[in-house]
Amino acid sequence: KGNCAMKLDSRLLGTLIAGCYKSKTIPDTAERCDRLLQYALSADLKTFEPSVVLFNMTINAYCRKKTMEGVTRAEELLVQMEDYKDSLSPTIFSYVPIIRTLAGLGHV
Repeated sequence: KGNCAMKLDSRLLGTLIAGCYKSKTIPDTAERCDRLLQYALSADLKTFEPSVVLFNMTINAYCRKKTMEGVTRAEELLVQMEDYKDSLSPTIFSYVPIIRTLAGLGHV
């Protein structure tokens, strides 16, 4: 809402998501990462190119919650990644956190 001259681009967004993701003290890390990512995707920013890395950090943040709700949202992000207009392809780093969390919860 202010008069900031910075433009939200992939580098700045990546820095914001990484900062949230790496924080051990923010209780709603996953939700914050997700809100940043969803904002950038929905705002149709000309300077933003989504990447698998940004999605993976958000997926990982949800999986660190070690809940089925977190896993469900992580799976939704996988689908969103694949359905995005440039069709980003999930990598092993997209799937492993989900599989690990499901195993830890006794679902694999």
